[in-house]
Amino acid sequence: MTICILNSFLPLPSWLNEGAHFISTWFETTALAAIGLRLDFRKFLKEGPRFLFYGLSVGAVQTVGAVALIWLLRL
Repeated sequence: MTICILNSFLPLPSWLNEGAHFISTWFETTALAAIGLRLDFRKFLKEGPRFLFYGLSVGAVQTVGAVALIWLLRL
């Protein structure tokens, strides 16, 4: 995070930017894998349609929100 803030104010060397990007991508991938490993499919299936609807609703809201922000900010 510190490198990201510094990069906003100062031009940093490309090797530092690339290294920080690699490390942040690795941490994000590791975190997502850990979340996936903790998922208990038996509990997931036991909850049934209500849980499935909740999960799909959350995903839909996040997707619509992201697309709206991208459109509003013209990214």
